[in-house]
Amino acid sequence: MKAAYLFNFGKFTKWPTENSTFNICVLGRDPFNGSLDRTVAGDAIDGRPIRVRRMTEASHVNECQILFLSGSEHNRVESLVAQVQSKPILTVSDMPDFVERGGMIQFELVNDRVRFTINLRAAREAKLNLSSDLLVVASRVENR
Repeated sequence: MKAAYLFNFGKFTKWPTENSTFNICVLGRDPFNGSLDRTVAGDAIDGRPIRVRRMTEASHVNECQILFLSGSEHNRVESLVAQVQSKPILTVSDMPDFVERGGMIQFELVNDRVRFTINLRAAREAKLNLSSDLLVVASRVENR
């Protein structure tokens, strides 16, 4: 389910610049077990083919449109978020308190269903335009 959400986040977000490919990056231990690759296989966002990239270091995160921070990165989440803070990179995680720590979208389990919270201020600072269709399905939108 989270893999499908990542794909849809890409469809409902507008970036200020475009690359030839649309990169969805996973930093840290990959929790998707291949489901992310299957979800986006052969698909495109805004006519750009999607490429899934897995990273153990943050040195190439500037090439990402969506950056999923794995729970394995919880000890350095503040520094990772700060590294991309003003860049047009949509940060997503399922770590507790991710949006409070500066992340843009946080997955959470509510009544056994995957939901998400949005940190709208962080997205706007990165010059990302989140569709109102995305905002209305969020369980919570923070705008501090």
